[in-house]
Amino acid sequence: MPRNDNWTSQQGLEAIKHVVSECIPSWRNGLRDWQLESISTILSRRNLFAIAATGDGKSALYTVPILAHLEIAKNPDTYPTFRFVSNPIVLVITPTKVLATSIIRELDTFGIPAFSYCHSNITEYRTVKKVNLEKLISECNTWNVICVDPEHLASPEWSSIIENDIFKSNLILFAVDEVHLVNSWGSSGFRPHFQLIGNFAQGCLPANVPIVALTATSPVGPETTAICDALGFLGDNYHLIRRSNERIKGEVVAWE
Repeated sequence: MPRNDNWTSQQGLEAIKHVVSECIPSWRNGLRDWQLESISTILSRRNLFAIAATGDGKSALYTVPILAHLEIAKNPDTYPTFRFVSNPIVLVITPTKVLATSIIRELDTFGIPAFSYCHSNITEYRTVKKVNLEKLISECNTWNVICVDPEHLASPEWSSIIENDIFKSNLILFAVDEVHLVNSWGSSGFRPHFQLIGNFAQGCLPANVPIVALTATSPVGPETTAICDALGFLGDNYHLIRRSNERIKGEVVAWE
């Protein structure tokens, strides 16, 4: 039977639950319904716009897809239906080095290696380690997640990375964290490169790589519409999940 990306089927949903139980046993209650819906959408290679409160578990939306690909690569006979890549790569656009560091630290608890493509790390690899960092990233053998800010994303180095056939074949999703900043920082002129994220996503990504927009702050109306326009989310080419913006209290959630 040929493998497919139909993760929104009942078989797909059960497979995701099995991946979580195998790879993250500490999540005794598994995923919330909205997380399961979101992750199945992403693994099915469809764009997603998730608006959920801080602490509601948005980071699971790019953690579990990585674990799913790694788990299937390790146990292909257990999941005979679904396509996978052996070295899955997630590109996360982050506004600050602090957020990137937080993401990397939490991914490390799941055994997922991640890297922040920031000035200090770039300098270390180029001048101290004497390593071709862009080649290392393109080979997809060192990290599963790369965090990069919009300014570096617009650099010639990233134009080269995204054109690399190995990188393109292993890239499973393109996430924009704090996506509301595309409007508030990009259009204000504070950090204009935020307005270029959509150009990169629509013009450089392979057609089968889903764009995942994440935020806790995007009210119904012009602000959300502007974000959708910037990322090319039109008509039925994306799935929207909107949850309460009130911080979750009194319960343990799949990590943020």
